[in-house]
Order: sequence, then structure tokens, then C-alpha cells
Amino acid sequence: MKKLIALLLFISTFAKAQIYEVEYETHVSYIYNEKGIEELKQSEPNVIERSKTIEANTNPSKEYFRFIFNEKEANVSYIKKVTNGQGEIARFIMVPTNFNMNYSYFDFEKNTYLEERDLYGKKFLIENNFKQLEFIDTGKTKTILGYLTKEATYSKDNFKIAVWYAPDFKKNYNVDIYTGVNGLILEETILETYDKGDRITKIEAIKIKEIKKTKILKPTKGEKVTDQEFNVIMKEVNKKRDELYEQTNGVDKK
Repeated sequence: MKKLIALLLFISTFAKAQIYEVEYETHVSYIYNEKGIEELKQSEPNVIERSKTIEANTNPSKEYFRFIFNEKEANVSYIKKVTNGQGEIARFIMVPTNFNMNYSYFDFEKNTYLEERDLYGKKFLIENNFKQLEFIDTGKTKTILGYLTKEATYSKDNFKIAVWYAPDFKKNYNVDIYTGVNGLILEETILETYDKGDRITKIEAIKIKEIKKTKILKPTKGEKVTDQEFNVIMKEVNKKRDELYEQTNGVDKK
């Protein structure tokens, strides 16, 4: 009996120690409606430059993120990709709203996430709770990367989200901050409708593997603030930057 208990404990411990690495491809686009196009014509009368702006927002490059997690915690980090072996090139980068170019730490036991942000050379640590959504299963299924997944959706006001999750993973794991399903989310599509157009975010897992050992890092450097506090600070800093630019370049607001 003691041997059986010891074996069960060993299996339980082994299962909890499992670590997975998932690579996600993300694509964020903004589709202007008629009102958005008309306003853009006013701010950018040059047809060529306006077309460049529309194209940059409609079809920006895809960006990639790595999600490493175990039962208790996770890291999300940006993956730099070199295009056609040409090295670093200037390009228009758009990433999902809740992602950043540094790295994030998820605590599944506390239901919180911590992300490192850099604002003009000053570091901040933003701590918040995951956002719980009341997802509804649609009954649809499909296979993604060898895993059977189920579709679930949520909609409120101008925000709609559809996810495909793998229930083989018994808890809610997501590279994004939304929770509400029991499983690993392998695909996520978000539609946000605004007055001048739609913002469409697609997040798709393209690789998944189990890894034997890794260190999940928790950021420690920077002033700790909430997301709302960071947004206020960012607005103030940008306002001062714009005022300085206007003074330096002699811009007349009249």
C-alpha cells in the first residue's frame, strides 16, 4: 500500500513538473470604414502617403511570441524574426493589445500577470489580474497541432472574441490575459468595432513541444504600477514630449 501511495505521488509530481513551449504567430490589422477613410483624407491629403498608411494598418507584418508554462507559472516573450536573411530592417510593427516587446510573467495560482514595460528609458512593472470572461462553447471542434480543440466565444458591446482551446490541458492556459475556459488556448481571434473602423487580432499557435528544463523568469526591475496608472503616466509623458516638440519647432496652435 505504501509503495502504491509513493508511486501515485511520484506520478502526480511528475505531471505537475511538465513544461511546455508554444510559439504563436500574431497578426493585428486595422480596417478603415468610410468615415475613417474620409478623416484620413483630411489628415493626409497626399494620395501615395495615405495609401501607404492604409496598407501599413491593413496588412502589417506578422509578429511572433514564445509562451513557456508549467502548472503554476509562465513567461511570454517576443521573438525577433529576420526577413529573407537581410538583417534588421525598418518596418511597421503591430502586436496584440495585451502583448509587449519585453517579457511578461504569469502567476496561475494568484491569477495575476506582471509585465515589464520601458517608457523612454524608464522601466515599469505592471501588475494586474487576468480578465475573466464568460465564454460560451459553440459545439464546434477541430484539430490544431495534433490536439482536439473546442471553440468558445464571448461578446460584449464592440468586443467579440473566439478561442479554440485544447481540453487535454485541464486548466486555463493562454498566451493572452483572458481566462474562462478549461484548456490551453491555441487560437484566438478578437474583433473590436470602432467609429472609424475595425481592429482585428489573430493569435495562432504554430509550434508546441514539451521541454525538460527551463527557468521561468519573474521581472523585478522597475517601478510597480497598475495598467491604469501606467496609461496615465504614458499620456502625461507623451503630452510633455509633444509640447517640447511644438516649442522646439515653433508650432503655432492658433
